[in-house]
Amino acid sequence: MKVKKGDKLFSFNLSELYNRLKSYPWIKETEIRRELTGILHIRIKEATPIAILNLNEKNYLLDNDGIILEDLSDAKAFFLPVLKDIDPTKHNASYKEAIDFVKFMNEKKLFLNTGSLQIFGHRPEDLSIKIDNLIIKIGAGDFERKLTRLEFVRQEMIRRNIPADTIDLRFSDKIIVKPNESLDNVKKKTTR
Repeated sequence: MKVKKGDKLFSFNLSELYNRLKSYPWIKETEIRRELTGILHIRIKEATPIAILNLNEKNYLLDNDGIILEDLSDAKAFFLPVLKDIDPTKHNASYKEAIDFVKFMNEKKLFLNTGSLQIFGHRPEDLSIKIDNLIIKIGAGDFERKLTRLEFVRQEMIRRNIPADTIDLRFSDKIIVKPNESLDNVKKKTTR
């Protein structure tokens, strides 16, 4: 902040101080106030990390607005959803949709303890999530309805003992489940 104890209270410009603080990506909002008693009050609201952007084999920590907070080149394990190869400059609409989906997941407290969760797709309508080895094609918008349908499908898959590679929720009138490759191989061997 370049303000030291003992500086005169009116010797610095509050606008400059505000802009200096706001230039740090981790500082979401700040409020600065002087008191005639000689005290400078600074209130800071920090950004909250919600996802990792994995782009060109580099990792970046993202906040709620999709702003890059810092480079995570040294980190190997992730505790947040990973946006995989969604370039915010080339695939802006998909990037925004992915951030909206992560915000929705955070609000509903979904998929928080699933292990590896990746979000990918260069177009909003192709937006997909990968949880461990299962790919769920989610598309753009209407996340609540789609995830309600996903829960129904997962219950049916468990009830019928159907392992799957892909679940496609992008259509309003149907859900497509692609069975696991190993299940296909078992069926082929038994029919020969």
